Amino acid sequence: VLFASTASSLLQLAQVKSDLDHNQQQQAAELTRLNTELMENTNAQMLTALAGNYSDTIESKFEAITTPVNTIKTTLEKAYTLSQPSVSGFPDDMVYLQPGVNASSVNEEFQIVKSVRDMIDAAMKADTTISMYYVTESGMLLAERYADYSGGSSIDRRTRPWYLGAAESGDIFWTPIYTDALSGEMTITCSAPVY
Repeated sequence: VLFASTASSLLQLAQVKSDLDHNQQQQAAELTRLNTELMENTNAQMLTALAGNYSDTIESKFEAITTPVNTIKTTLEKAYTLSQPSVSGFPDDMVYLQPGVNASSVNEEFQIVKSVRDMIDAAMKADTTISMYYVTESGMLLAERYADYSGGSSIDRRTRPWYLGAAESGDIFWTPIYTDALSGEMTITCSAPVY
């Protein structure tokens, strides 16, 4: 009787061990699944937060560029309305003309708007990552003190997408990324029409 009882207990222990092993495997699989799901959710939340922060940073940079563009636009529109000569800290000969334009044909307009160069100079000193200039329909390019646009003397900026886009939209215009005609660098341009 003792032998039969021991054999029965050993079989029961073997079954209990088998059940425990099976339960441990199931629990391990469930823990692995839960950990994987938790890590995926955490990674997705972190990536979403990073993308949001990056987007906010870019939006802030765009706003920081739009503000001086609008300020200069408003100042130029007032200058054209007043139609009086302005004063500039730049020598009068520091103006770039678009192909086919001569200085005498734009001199009167130049005298009215030449002080915009001082504003552009101040804006560029405040943010050295940007480049600003004003291109008139009559064919002048007015820029800050240290820019040299003479290398692009064959480029008529009035035919560039940023010029045409602002003229067509009648408002602030952002180009897609493109290769700058003068520097050959990838760039994006914010432009505004002046009436």
